[in-house]
Amino acid sequence: MKRPTNNYSFILNFVLLGFLLMPSRISAQNKSDSTHTTGLKSYFLLRVGLDTDPVDVQNYLKRTEFITQTNQFNQEFKAISTNWNVAQQTKLNAAFHHALAGNIDASISLFENLATWNIVKNVSSLSSGLATQLSSLYALKGHYTQAIGYQKQILASAITTNSTILKAQTYIQLGKLASEQGDGVLAEAYLLKNALPLVSKLKDKGPLILCYRELAYAYEVQELFVQAKWFYLQSLTLAKQKNDARGIILANIALADFKCALTDFEPAIKDLRAAEWVAIQAHELPLLLLLKYKLEQTYTALGNADKVVQYSTEYIQLKDILLNPGL
Repeated sequence: MKRPTNNYSFILNFVLLGFLLMPSRISAQNKSDSTHTTGLKSYFLLRVGLDTDPVDVQNYLKRTEFITQTNQFNQEFKAISTNWNVAQQTKLNAAFHHALAGNIDASISLFENLATWNIVKNVSSLSSGLATQLSSLYALKGHYTQAIGYQKQILASAITTNSTILKAQTYIQLGKLASEQGDGVLAEAYLLKNALPLVSKLKDKGPLILCYRELAYAYEVQELFVQAKWFYLQSLTLAKQKNDARGIILANIALADFKCALTDFEPAIKDLRAAEWVAIQAHELPLLLLLKYKLEQTYTALGNADKVVQYSTEYIQLKDILLNPGL
């Protein structure tokens, strides 16, 4: 997948929290195994204090999503496993510990062992949760065949139980994984034909916002930029209605990137400034630093020297704050 290019669209290279911020999406065909492994290692070494290893913005987002998912699943397991024996409890705790510590292979081994236990297999929510966890772990390793296989297990369970929300979530994940592999056509099919009709019926618009955003990326993968832009706009509209801060920020950034690629710098500034305001209010500091950088670059393209100095200074100051949180 190639975005439209111009002088603005250079790869973003700068240090954030001792790590590199790079574009949030990397073309699947340009992602080698070694690159992915390096990013994976850095992602898991990132501490809560945000003061360590190299990682990009997309990895920062994956980190928060993965940790939230893992902690929620851990709580569900704990609630059900109160009567388990000590050995079972120890293995369960070890699986979650390794997942959160970034010991992926050890975590996968333990979770796959847990999945064979009858006390887990007999509880459908635990079986689906384990499959979700394993799919995420394999995806983080770049092992998409295994990740997709576990999502298809979840889909089969969702169809059996006729769970609309679980079917919708699974089709979205299948679409996301297809896009990450570079197959935008398959991703479009999962999202447009399967996920979208389901999420459109839900009261909660969160899954619909996500579906729109993943559809936009699926079209980017296919280099269908008009369609991608339309779905980013739909995602932005719904994110505003739901007051979804991160959704607003990510949609605005994507729209600004489109406009900059077409040298429409003034409209791009409006998108970036809107995202900047939301990032400040929501305390999304890593994304805010990215926005400071993008604003500096866009004002540079416009030749607005005063704004370039302003955003360059704000970028340096914010980076220093993030690098030295205890000072």
